[in-house]
Amino acid sequence: MQRASDELRVARGQDPTPAEVADELGLVEEEVLQAMQARGEAMSSKSLDHPMGEDGAEAFGDLVGDTDPDLEYVELREAVRSALHKLPEREREILLMRFYGEHTQSEIAERMGLSQVHVSRLITRTLTALRDHVMNDVPLPKSWVQQAERAGDPERRRTAA
Repeated sequence: MQRASDELRVARGQDPTPAEVADELGLVEEEVLQAMQARGEAMSSKSLDHPMGEDGAEAFGDLVGDTDPDLEYVELREAVRSALHKLPEREREILLMRFYGEHTQSEIAERMGLSQVHVSRLITRTLTALRDHVMNDVPLPKSWVQQAERAGDPERRRTAA
């Protein structure tokens, strides 16, 4: 609509009427008027405190946005991510297969050449250590940190420090 209006203005040397714009675009004049009104409203801003609704009891800001319910978990996710980098390769791979690959303990055991019971114990031990480290600031087992340092992976070495 704006392009047609601009072209008509240049061709005629004056602002076109809504009826002329409607004719140019093959629309009904009412549609052009609604589009003009919508464009005008879109180009103006209102305060978030601007009253809304029939009784004006709600403010515009009450209707938009909200606190992200997952915001409190951001730090925990980052702490878990950092701790996962410190895991020995076997434990990390087991957790990835179990929780991201959705493999059963039996499938993991077969793939890793371990018993299902041993996989179950490794998962329990690893998750307990991760939870204690993230939630209660308990150091991870020294053997895990040492393995990360020996692995030579810069990311793992950086997070192990």
